[in-house]
Amino acid sequence: MREVGIREARAEITSLLEAAEAGEDVIITRRGIPMARLVAISGEPARRIAFPSRVELRRSLPSSDRPSSRLIRDTRGHDMRDGDMKGDHD
Repeated sequence: MREVGIREARAEITSLLEAAEAGEDVIITRRGIPMARLVAISGEPARRIAFPSRVELRRSLPSSDRPSSRLIRDTRGHDMRDGDMKGDHD
């Protein structure tokens, strides 16, 4: 078991994670008082989530004839030219 202070833990997080992954318990202390334990997660390793490529994502989105700036203003309900909010009229 290894004990490290918070400052050391911040500076050495990569090596501490590697130690935990190798099966070593790491205790993180604040002013000498144990505050947390860093241990490996038992069981199956985490799976990566597969995300589509940006190109594929853009291809799957519907196209628009409006420029992006106009689409953003319309979505926000704000006309940048006069500063009025849609539906804000009395």
